[in-house]
Amino acid sequence: MRFDLESYPAPAGEALKISLRPEVPATASRFNLGFAAAAEDTFIRVSRSRSGIVLLTGPCNSGKSTATYNVLSILRDEGRRIATVEWPREAKLKGVMQYDLGDGQRGYDLVGACLQRAIRRRPDVLMLQNIDWVYERDAHAAIDFAANGLLVTAIHVTGCAYGLCSLLWRHGVKLKPETAADLLKIVVAPRRLSMVCMHCAEEYRVPARVFVQAGMSDPPAGADGNVATWRGRGCPLCDYTGNLGAIAVYEVLDLTGAMRRFIENSNDWYRDQVEYLERQAWQHGMRTHRELALERVLAGDISLKEALLNTVRPGWLVKAQAARKQAHG
Repeated sequence: MRFDLESYPAPAGEALKISLRPEVPATASRFNLGFAAAAEDTFIRVSRSRSGIVLLTGPCNSGKSTATYNVLSILRDEGRRIATVEWPREAKLKGVMQYDLGDGQRGYDLVGACLQRAIRRRPDVLMLQNIDWVYERDAHAAIDFAANGLLVTAIHVTGCAYGLCSLLWRHGVKLKPETAADLLKIVVAPRRLSMVCMHCAEEYRVPARVFVQAGMSDPPAGADGNVATWRGRGCPLCDYTGNLGAIAVYEVLDLTGAMRRFIENSNDWYRDQVEYLERQAWQHGMRTHRELALERVLAGDISLKEALLNTVRPGWLVKAQAARKQAHG
């Protein structure tokens, strides 16, 4: 068990909070990270920046915290001074200043005070749990910190393009395009998917055209025109669901290269053109949740049903893949 003692300002002077919680090692995760090799290298490389914003997007329980704590562990081991402002704290990191504000409205009211206290300690890295859940003044204080230090934060929307637009136009943040181009380093959007139960997995062959319609340009079909996939029959070990464990797939939008121009130049896109921004990101190397999930289907990690139900195929994807295939012969 972990014994936590936290103090924070109160109307009468100072209040103490005592918590007793199960110990959760920082290295433990509820599911595998699931990054593609190149995307993981990009995420770690960009997260080593001395300043800027690392933004994670996705709904609750999608994998944002797992990726965040893993990269904070890497930066801590490299000697960076790290401070976090969380409500509530999900894991304990040794050697890291962690402000646990608890849960509920009282925690939100304390964000500003704890954020200023954390910034006064001059950390190299500041983690603000959810920038879209704080007051506007607190969000701008965190963004001001990003000019001289690294800010790691999250927004609860789905997809890199939506997360980027949300930081620029919504939630009271409203960054100017030129400021965002200088500060934003990377946007990462995890999606949690249930894995096939290894104890009751069975092969299931699917027509290749189903993969094409789903968003895979060149599925590896056999002589019969079908693609080999796996699914769980259901057994006592998986409670007859066919799924056991989970994995996450990560969209990664690197903003340190050519994509900076599309943020910096407001003539290229507008706040309602999320699909256009997403397509431009794809052309510059970002891979969508649907593409990554279908690869996991071929690897036997998840079922085709799981991929189709929990990821969305962008309307432009099939035509864009066909155009790219034709351009490359």
